[in-house]
Amino acid sequence: MDAYKRNLQQKEKKKMSPPLALACVGACNAGWVACYAAGGLIAGTVSGGIGVPALALACNTAQGACMAACPALIAVPDPGWACTIM
Repeated sequence: MDAYKRNLQQKEKKKMSPPLALACVGACNAGWVACYAAGGLIAGTVSGGIGVPALALACNTAQGACMAACPALIAVPDPGWACTIM
């Protein structure tokens, strides 16, 4: 068996749960928008630099930490839905 077929078989064995991972990403983004709104900022309008509000940096840091946790949910089995990683 060549390496391509072996790799394909290994990928077929791995199951993932995209709904959980996507819900996590969505929740992180919703939290980021809410964080900005709580500080009177509009998400997506703040650029980096010297004058960036501290709240924007805090919101961005929190969103990054939240997003970093999402990939772990891909490994969580979801009995209602599973697809094969290809």
